Amino acid sequence: MKWKVGDWCYHEYKLSRVERVNDNGEVTAVTTGYITTSTGGKFDVFPLTLRNKIVSESVEKLYNDISRGVSRNGLNWPHIHNYFCTHWESALNELRNYEDPPLEKDEKRVNEIAEVLYDTLKDFNNQLDDKYENTSVNGVRLFR
Repeated sequence: MKWKVGDWCYHEYKLSRVERVNDNGEVTAVTTGYITTSTGGKFDVFPLTLRNKIVSESVEKLYNDISRGVSRNGLNWPHIHNYFCTHWESALNELRNYEDPPLEKDEKRVNEIAEVLYDTLKDFNNQLDDKYENTSVNGVRLFR
């Protein structure tokens, strides 16, 4: 997809707006309205579609749920954020292979991809709640 300045997209599961593109139409800066993020290379961003919106909002809710429980001071937030972004990006990259909305023959697989993402991140949250004193969950260091 060739992006233009002003296009809406998802970057790191946040609704964002394209701020800058290179000559190839690749996104090099996005803003959420609060924070502008840029790179010398390019971002892997996803178009604003209903499916991407639902998946992204689910991931954002699960990420925000981490801070709503017991005090989470000292958590390794950058690594936790990266864990969520990596799984979100992997799922959306796989979902790119299917029509939106999916064809009837693909509907089951599309739902499986979304469910695996949700279950993986929900499991992470549950392990964090159960093992808050541990130093890692699924190989992600929780404390700095």
